[in-house]
Amino acid sequence: KIQKEQEIKLKEQEIKLKEQEIKLIHKHYLDSKEYKLGKYINKVFSIFFPLDTVHRKIVIFVIKKIIFMLKDIHKMYHKKKIPISYNKIISSNKKIYILAVPDGYIPSSELAITIPFNYLKKEKIINYHIKLVDDVKKKDIEKADIVFLFRLADQISLKLFNKVFDLDKKIIYAIDDDFEHLEDDSILKQHLIAQNAFHNIRHFCSNANAVIVYSDYMKQKYLKINSNTIFVSNFANFEFIEKIKKRKIISNKTKIKIGYLGSSASKHTKYFSIIKPVIETILNEYGSNIQFELMGIDDDITKKYENAKYIPFVKPLKNFYQTMVNRNWDIGLAPIIDNEFERSKTDNKYREYASLGIAGIYSNLLPYKNSVIHNETGLLVNNTFEDWYCAIKRCIEENDLRKKLKNNAYRDIRERYSLDKFATRYKNIFLSTLNKYNILVVTPGDIASVHIDILNPFRELKKSNIINYSVISVSVIIMIKLDYYDFVVIHREIDKRIVELIKKARKKRIKTIYSWDDNFFKFPAGFGNLSKYYNNYKRLNLLKIILKEVDLVKVTNKYLEAESKKYN
Repeated sequence: KIQKEQEIKLKEQEIKLKEQEIKLIHKHYLDSKEYKLGKYINKVFSIFFPLDTVHRKIVIFVIKKIIFMLKDIHKMYHKKKIPISYNKIISSNKKIYILAVPDGYIPSSELAITIPFNYLKKEKIINYHIKLVDDVKKKDIEKADIVFLFRLADQISLKLFNKVFDLDKKIIYAIDDDFEHLEDDSILKQHLIAQNAFHNIRHFCSNANAVIVYSDYMKQKYLKINSNTIFVSNFANFEFIEKIKKRKIISNKTKIKIGYLGSSASKHTKYFSIIKPVIETILNEYGSNIQFELMGIDDDITKKYENAKYIPFVKPLKNFYQTMVNRNWDIGLAPIIDNEFERSKTDNKYREYASLGIAGIYSNLLPYKNSVIHNETGLLVNNTFEDWYCAIKRCIEENDLRKKLKNNAYRDIRERYSLDKFATRYKNIFLSTLNKYNILVVTPGDIASVHIDILNPFRELKKSNIINYSVISVSVIIMIKLDYYDFVVIHREIDKRIVELIKKARKKRIKTIYSWDDNFFKFPAGFGNLSKYYNNYKRLNLLKIILKEVDLVKVTNKYLEAESKKYN
C-alpha cells in the first residue's frame, strides 16, 4: 500500500512538471507576434463588421487559419529561434548519479564500467560510484538515480536487487557471458548452480528497466525475457594504447614474434590445444627466426622449446596493455571452439590485437566471423592443422600481408569501436531509462494543427530522449494496449470511443490530455459538412464530457482557455 502511494505521488509530480511545461509553451504563444497579430485583426475587423455577424466570424476564422500556417512556416525556416523557456524544458544540466555494482574488480568490469563511466564523468554527464555487493548500503542506493548491476548472479546479489527494486530505483542489468552454457565440469558453473544463479539472472533481467548485452547472440536470448534488451557493441581501447606507445621506443626486431593471449581458465587450455601441434611444427621449421609467446597458460611447450616463452597474465588492465606493448607481437592467434558459450562472447581478441597493431589469425566461428574480413582485417581459418599451419606460415613469410592486415584492422576498430561511440550508447540508455515517457497521440489525421501543436514539439522532445510517442487514429483505439503508455494526448477528436479511452486510461492511472485549437461550440456556419459535423448537438455534448473527464486541457489562446474552464 505504501509503495502504491509513493508511485501515485511520483506520477502526480511528473504530471505537475508536464503541466508546467505546457504552461510555459502556452505562455510563449500568448507573448508571440502571431497571437498579438490575431488580436489586432479581431480589433480591425470589429470596425468593418461591428455586429457579431456570420460574415465577420468566417473572415476572422479564415485569417486565423492563415496565421497558423504562417506560424508553421516560421518554425520550419527559423528553427534556431526557440524561446529560452522551451530550451529549459527540453534540456537539463543535472548530472546522472549512478551506483555501479560489478561482480568483482576484473578486466571486463573495467571495460564495461570504469573506462566508459570515467569518459562520461569528464563530459559532465554522470557522477558514479563503484561498490561491490557486500559494501552497498541503503544510503548508497537512495542517493543513486540509476543502479547499474554488472554480471551479478548469486544469492547475496538477489537480496541487493530486491532491496533496490523495493526502493523504486531505476535498474540496469548488464551481462557479457552466457553462464548457463559454461562447461558442466567448470568450477564456476558448479558455484553458480549452488547459488541458484540462472534463476536469479532471469529474475534480474525480467524486472530491470533495461538489460545491456554485448553481443547480438545474447540480445536474441534476453529479448525473450525483457523487451528492453539493448545490444551495445564494446569498444577498443586504442586511444590508451597509443599513449603508451608514444612513451615507448620500439627497438628493431630480428625475430618475428607470434603470440597467443589466454589465461589460466581451463577453456583457454582447450583452445590452445587446437593449435599446439601447429605451433610445435612452426617452431621446429623456423627455429631461431621466430619467437612464440604464450600468455596466461603455463604449457610444457615453453619448457620444451628455446624459442617459446611463458608470459604470466597481467592485471589490472593498464599494466596488461603496458606488457602487451612491450612484447610487441607481430602475429596474434585466436582459436576458439564452436559452442553456445563462445557464440555469446564478444570479438574481444580482434579488438585487442587490432588496437595493439598485431596481425590476427582467428577461428572462422562466432564471434570472429561476423567481425573480421578475411584477407583484409585478419585471416579466418577452419580448426584444422592444415588451415592453421598455412595461415601462420603466410603471415611469417609475407611481410606485406602482415602490414596490410594490421593497418586495415586498426582503421576498422577506430571507425567502429571508439570509446566515444560506446560511451554515447551508454549515455542514451541512461537518459532514456530516467526520463523517457511513452505517449499515445490520437489525432483526426495528417492535418496542419497536428504538426504545429503536437508533433513538432514532440519530435524535439524525442530527440532529447525525453519521450517516445505513437500516433494513431480513433479507428484503431480498440486494438491499443494502454499498459505501455504514461500519457494519452487527444487532439481535436470528438467521439464516443474517446470517452471510453479516457475512462480506461483513468483505471490504469494513465493521465489524459485534450488539445484543441478552435472553439467547436461556436463553429461558424457556411463550411458545409464541416459545420454540420461540429454543430451537431450530440457531438457537442460528447465534447463537454471529454473536456470534463480528461486530466488536462491544452489550448492555444485565452478564449479557449476560458471556454475550457467551464468544464475542467
